[in-house]
Amino acid sequence: MRHLLLIAGLTLATASAAFAQTPNADPFPPGDGHDKVAVACTQCHAPTPIVTMRMGEAGWRRQVEIMILRGAQIGPDDIDRTATYLATVFGPGVPLPGPVKEVHLAAGSGAELVQTHCSLCHSLERVVIRHRPGQQWAAIVHRMMQFGAPVDGTEADQIVAYLEEHYAAQ
Repeated sequence: MRHLLLIAGLTLATASAAFAQTPNADPFPPGDGHDKVAVACTQCHAPTPIVTMRMGEAGWRRQVEIMILRGAQIGPDDIDRTATYLATVFGPGVPLPGPVKEVHLAAGSGAELVQTHCSLCHSLERVVIRHRPGQQWAAIVHRMMQFGAPVDGTEADQIVAYLEEHYAAQ
């Protein structure tokens, strides 16, 4: 868990540095839902956690609903618009703020699937820096599918097998 927090901290630090270079810049791109996100989400935290996440609409909807349970001032009529906005401006394939570190995956069957699908939402550094027990890789891949990763069951099995082979905890 400590390593996961460290990785998240590095990603957040990179994003924070990117925002610091442009003081008073609005980190939320224009669009239908901008104002709701800019006001409701920043009541409790800085924009950095939002702009560094990459989820599909189902994942963002789940996140919005969790935040409502924690007190976010988003009404029932705004949930769809907010989730759609977040998925559009911070969804899979939208580049993360700040510099991108080049990461090379270990050669092997499944590397291309990891490169293609996992990098849609986050840096591949998250894959290579943290070795996990095999069952954790399976749980992570399936959780990412719930967040909207465009992976079918066969591809998920191939990705898990690749990660277990090359990035399993020793």
